[in-house]
Amino acid sequence: MISVENCDTHKNDPRVYFKRVADGAIIPTRGTPNSVGWDLYALKDTPVREFTMTPIPTGIAVQPPPGCYAQVAARSGQTLKTSMMVGAGVIDLDYVDGLAVIMMSPRQTIVKAGTKIAQLLILRCSYVDSEVVDEFPVKYNSDHKGFGSTDV
Repeated sequence: MISVENCDTHKNDPRVYFKRVADGAIIPTRGTPNSVGWDLYALKDTPVREFTMTPIPTGIAVQPPPGCYAQVAARSGQTLKTSMMVGAGVIDLDYVDGLAVIMMSPRQTIVKAGTKIAQLLILRCSYVDSEVVDEFPVKYNSDHKGFGSTDV
């Protein structure tokens, strides 16, 4: 077992590790060799009430490589075909419990066990210190006024 104290032994290991934390859990899979994300599967039949955010358990825990984190994202085809929406989720390197995917539907439905419900992405990150300041150290000339300020 690798602990935070001896994390250097895991430092150059680019693999993501998956662990079943519940019986019947399906290990995440990639749809193709070039897929960026791993498909996550529902552990059990779970009712989703209309316009209610509902956690759907996967029965899987994940450990990303050091310097990375995992992010839950929607599967575009599923969103288009079923109108099921996935809430964003960040899984830190030190979170070791089972994952649940937060889903919402415009109509009452049941997510069946074994259904692909989201995808898991592994992204690089930087750990930086923070400081509270009265003024930012770098000044940028910006006309941004908030949401939609760049006509996006």
